[in-house]
Amino acid sequence: ALEHGRLVLADRYELSTFAYQGAARGLDLEQVRAANRLATGGLTADLTILLRIDPERGLGRQSGEADRLESERAEFHQAVARAYDSMAESDPTIVSVVSDAAREDVHELIWKELSGRWPDRFPPDEAHTGNIWSADEFQDRSQASSGEATEATGQEAE
Repeated sequence: ALEHGRLVLADRYELSTFAYQGAARGLDLEQVRAANRLATGGLTADLTILLRIDPERGLGRQSGEADRLESERAEFHQAVARAYDSMAESDPTIVSVVSDAAREDVHELIWKELSGRWPDRFPPDEAHTGNIWSADEFQDRSQASSGEATEATGQEAE
């Protein structure tokens, strides 16, 4: 996809490995980085959108039976959140968006960030509020234009 100039989105990538394995599980961050470089060939994101929510509130949104990560203690989730916040504070390619607002408001904040970086792909004046695309619609849209890859919207993925 990248060789063809397509936008690549991922819901998890390097940052989640650093936060969950490095910070919360206590693995050596240099070893985690080395493993990520090996696994990704050194590919990094142009932009990462960090959808920020208080860990307790996020867990409160859970439906169904908790998986292995969701079953972790509150301290684990706090460590993950602190790691994400720390990375966002030190890396200008990570944009933190408070995600406990209305979906349309979160969408608008993300759109502004994207249009500021890639105005040809995400026109700032396009009527898009409430236009939250399905995966197929987004794929069709991204195939129609060229550009970088993304973490939650740039060239990594997370």
